[in-house]
This record gives sequence, C-alpha cells and structure tokens, in this order.
Amino acid sequence: MDLLNQYPWPGNVRELRNVIESAVLLANDVILPQNFPLKIQDSSEKKVIYHSRSLKEVGKEAKERAEKELITKVLKEVNWNKSKASIILDVDYKTLFYKIKEYNISR
Repeated sequence: MDLLNQYPWPGNVRELRNVIESAVLLANDVILPQNFPLKIQDSSEKKVIYHSRSLKEVGKEAKERAEKELITKVLKEVNWNKSKASIILDVDYKTLFYKIKEYNISR
C-alpha cells in the first residue's frame, strides 16, 4: 500500500487499474512489491529526493505563471484593451482571449 500511495500516478485511475490487474495476475496469494512495475517500486526513493515533480511539470508551471503575470501587466497598461495587448504581446487576438480565460484573468 505504501508503494501505491507514494507513486504520483501520472496516468491517473487507468494506470492504477492496470497496475493492480497486473499485480493480481503476477502474485501468488499475496501481492508483494516485486509484483509492481519497477517505476512504482522505485517511486519511494524518487519522492524523497525529487518531491515527485518532474522537470517538465516544474517548467510548465513556471511558464504558465510567467504568461499570466505578463498578460495581466500588459492588460493593465493598455486599460484592458485586448487588441492593443495582443499586438504588444505579439500573439493572435484569439490566443490572448484563450489565455485570459485559461488563467482566469479579470479586472
């Protein structure tokens, strides 16, 4: 149970279900750690060292935070004129509109 709780489950419920089904098929009477894939067996070490966050996840979060901050700053500077903001940010108006919605940016 500890191994299952420590693994971040990037594939969510489907991945969990597949791992459990596989472990049941591989186990004799009791499911043991060696019945799980190596990535799950090793997850406890990675969690301690890396806090279960991949470089890709950290990069995505930083990118989103920076985009939201810049979009908000530019919108305030142009008094929320989205057309001007899209020109300054060098993005299509629709892209800017999508980002405003995605990041829940409001006055």
